[in-house]
Amino acid sequence: MPTPPPGADIGLQITMIEARYDPAFTYVWDLLETWLPEPVAQGRAPPREEVIDRIVRRYLSVVSYASLPQIERLLEILCPQVEEAVIRLQEEGLIERDVMIDGLPGRWVVRRDPPISRAL
Repeated sequence: MPTPPPGADIGLQITMIEARYDPAFTYVWDLLETWLPEPVAQGRAPPREEVIDRIVRRYLSVVSYASLPQIERLLEILCPQVEEAVIRLQEEGLIERDVMIDGLPGRWVVRRDPPISRAL
């Protein structure tokens, strides 16, 4: 089992892998890492910046727009890290930042909708 990074609190991650009915009903439990070693290893591997980018991208795919303070509260991280993620996502063309929205105060981070492809 890989050693978690210093300060990581991964806890005991278990999952039900089977339900048995013979002779009596019972659940069979195992460590998540034993049952799904590759996805667990991938989940531990990404750098912090990549994880922040993924969360911000996913969050904006649901809410469509948010302010930087709202994203900071969601992630419970410092402003510079959120701003860096927003800049990276803007450079990828996924979002626009510092957008003014009629009727709302302040500036917003807005998801850019992907172009619609129409099949013939």
